[in-house]
Amino acid sequence: MDLLHITLLTLLVVALATVARLLHVRTRLVIERDVARARIQDSENMRVGFQAVAGEVLRNSNSEFLKLAKESMSSNSSAALAQMDES
Repeated sequence: MDLLHITLLTLLVVALATVARLLHVRTRLVIERDVARARIQDSENMRVGFQAVAGEVLRNSNSEFLKLAKESMSSNSSAALAQMDES
C-alpha cells in the first residue's frame, strides 16, 4: 500500500468514527429531550390534579362553614327568642 491509500484509509476511519460519535450524541439528546418532555407533562398533570383537589377542599370547607354558621345562627336566634319571651 502506498502513502495515498494509507492516508485515504486513515481519513475514512476518522470520518466513520466521527459519524458514529455524532449518532451517539444525537441519540442521547433525543432521549434527554423525551425525558424532559415527560417531566414537563408530569409536572402539568400534578398541577392540574392539585388544582382539582384544592378546589374540592375549598368547596367542602365553604359548605361546612355555611352549615356551621346556619347552626350557630339558629341556636343564637332560638336563645334570643327565648330571652325575648321571658322579658
